[in-house]
Amino acid sequence: MAGHTDLGEQLPWSKFHWADYERDPDLLVCSFAAQGLWMRLLCFMARAERHGYLIHKGRPLPIDRLLRVVGGTSGEVVPLLRELEEQGVLARDADGVIYSRRMVRDRERLERDRANGRTGGNPALVGRRRARAVHEAQEELDLTERHDLQSTREALNKGVNPREDKNKNKIEDTSLGRECVDADVINLTGHVGDAVRQAVAAWNKLAEREGLPVAQRLTTRRSRSIRARLADAGGLSGWNAALEKVAGSAFLKGGGANGWKITLDDLLTPDRFTRLMEGAYADRTPAQKTARTLGNEEWRRQCLEGVA
Repeated sequence: MAGHTDLGEQLPWSKFHWADYERDPDLLVCSFAAQGLWMRLLCFMARAERHGYLIHKGRPLPIDRLLRVVGGTSGEVVPLLRELEEQGVLARDADGVIYSRRMVRDRERLERDRANGRTGGNPALVGRRRARAVHEAQEELDLTERHDLQSTREALNKGVNPREDKNKNKIEDTSLGRECVDADVINLTGHVGDAVRQAVAAWNKLAEREGLPVAQRLTTRRSRSIRARLADAGGLSGWNAALEKVAGSAFLKGGGANGWKITLDDLLTPDRFTRLMEGAYADRTPAQKTARTLGNEEWRRQCLEGVA
């Protein structure tokens, strides 16, 4: 376990982000037993000499001792550990030691803040301002330049230099812009949760089948929004149910008066996602369409008179 520093202090308490725990889609899709095992592991790792790591006396906790700690058998615990790892809940370092990403990040932040406090303040304020500017630029890029960026990539793939085309929008080549693009793009096969990858893959499969815009990249903002919507829907099964509602709505697929088609970003909007799940975009029956056109009272009158 070379390369790690023993923090040398055990805290009698630890931050626990209840909302994050309850909304974590990777954990939500795990079985009830796996969720309970993870909570037991968190309690043990919170007291470990290396905060957040499943170690005891400087060494990885052997499986026989782990079984005694959690009070289970090998046949019970080993499959649950495998489930937690496959869903991306637990992590392993280069030596294969199980650890909690959140605990390790929180402890590193605590140690950094303590060190800055001893020197009279944070020497990285300028760096933080720059990081905040980069983040804001990322958001602006994602909201306003998505189309331009995609058009440029398509042109480059065709062997055309988009800067030589006066009719195309120009993308300013600044170092900040390049940094934002690199920071904002997350490879779809990279280290993101399996649930997020599966959600994007399911959307793209639907989009290709129904003629909707296919998601070309997974940004940090999209990843956060997908996790939130997965939590709202109760996991991948709820997400797939939402996609079925999209497939069953002519309006969302361009059947409206202006031909608007829903995109992944539209779907991730909290209010729109809620309305979709509540059936607001479902196709209306002929009777419902007539009632909407005439008004409910007029529709009822015609029904009573046998006109409708």
